[in-house]
This record gives sequence, C-alpha cells and structure tokens, in this order.
Amino acid sequence: MFPLCKSILIIADGRRDIMERYIILASALSEEGHRVRLLSHSEHQPLFEKVSYGDAKFVPIQRDDHEDPDFIALMKNMNSELQQLVVHEPRLQAAMAKCDSAQFIELMRGMLEGREMCTSIVEDLSRYDADFIITGNQCEYFSSYFKKLRSISCINVSIKTVPVKQQLTKWMTLDNCMASLSLPRILSKSTNALKANKMTVNEELEQMTQLSLDLESACQDNESELVNTIVETIKLYYLENCPLRTHTHNIATTPTRNQTFATMA
Repeated sequence: MFPLCKSILIIADGRRDIMERYIILASALSEEGHRVRLLSHSEHQPLFEKVSYGDAKFVPIQRDDHEDPDFIALMKNMNSELQQLVVHEPRLQAAMAKCDSAQFIELMRGMLEGREMCTSIVEDLSRYDADFIITGNQCEYFSSYFKKLRSISCINVSIKTVPVKQQLTKWMTLDNCMASLSLPRILSKSTNALKANKMTVNEELEQMTQLSLDLESACQDNESELVNTIVETIKLYYLENCPLRTHTHNIATTPTRNQTFATMA
C-alpha cells in the first residue's frame, strides 16, 4: 500500500493486446486501494468491461469519424474550431498556402484526433485532481506536459521504443492542440524551430521517469510479474520521493521477490 491513497490517471492507447496490459495495471492499482481512471478511446471500453476488476473507472475519448472532406468545401465552410486549429498549426498554414489539399487533410485529421484527446484529458483533470499520471506509448507528451505545467508526478510505461522523429511529430501536433484550447505550449510554434524542438523532446524523454516493457516474449503466466513490476516501481517513486531512471523489464523472465525493478537516481 502507498503511504496515502492516491488518485491515479492512466492515459493509454494502442492494440488490444497492449491495452489489456494497461487495463490490468489499472485494476491492480485499484486493488491497492487507489482511485484509478483509465482514459482511452471509446472503442476499448468493451475490453475494459471484460478484463477489468476492482474499482478502476474507464474514461472514454469519443473518436469521431473524420472522413476526408472536399478541400474547397472545407475552405469555404471552416467553423471556429477548425479556424483555431489552423491558427495554432503552422504546418496547416503552409499546406493552405501551397494549396496542398492532401497534406492539409492529413494534418487536419491528426489535429482533430489530437484535440479530442487533449480536450478529454483536460476536462477529466478539471473534474478529478490526479496525484499521479501514468502514460503509455504515443502519450509520452502528456507526462512531460503535466509534470512541467501542473507539477503532477508522472511516469511513462512504454511497450516499445518510438523513434524520436515520430515522437517529434506527435508532440508538435499535441502541443498545437493544447494551444488551440488556449493552454500553454511546451514547444516552440515557429516553423524554424524544428531542430530546437527536437532537442527539447530528446531532453524531456531523457529526463522522464520511464519503465520500458518488453512484450515480445510475453506469456500469460508472467502477466502478474508485469503488474508487480509497475506497482513496485511506483511505490518506490513515492516512498523514496526521488526520480527513477529508465529501466527495461522483460516479463518473459521471472525476477526474484527482492529484485529491484527500478534504478534510483
């Protein structure tokens, strides 16, 4: 048990097998006596209801079906929400200037999906204060954002390593989405700041408290080890009150009970 009951928000997305691990983690933490909320796209709710146990709650992100609209029609009938996205996304502005309809539609789709996620997270945190945030793959940005701007303790639990180039694109999109909600940025908006933003993302990832999980050889018998690894890591984080360095745990192996799962900084 942690020193005190904590309110924990888990932000995750991905394939069914990946989401199942986060659902089990949420359930295990709720069994430890914590108030746990798992925020993910609504398509994962049936899996959550099937797999979860304990008192963990599921917070659905409603994913709208963003069909590719006609570029000209979109330009003529742009509502205030879309206008805000364009104002805060230089790449959209550049695509408009070049009349690159394919690039514009692709970027707009990503911005709309990102804005839905950002809106859901911000609204949930406004209703329920979180003492601790756990983020999954493709959600690392939120660990950095809320630790930096809200001083919330965060840890990233990754299933796989995502290339920095791919991370940078995701972070820039989400940062622009936050700005479109009239919230602060953590990256530069300038189109000339790509190199500086890449360095920022690199630094944030290096400083981020992370636990990497190797699921390539995972089997059902070791599923409890996965949960125990993460739970013990978070306990150490609270009990020792200091950051954890990146640590990789292969759940195909069976660590001893006294093995330390994270290296203290």
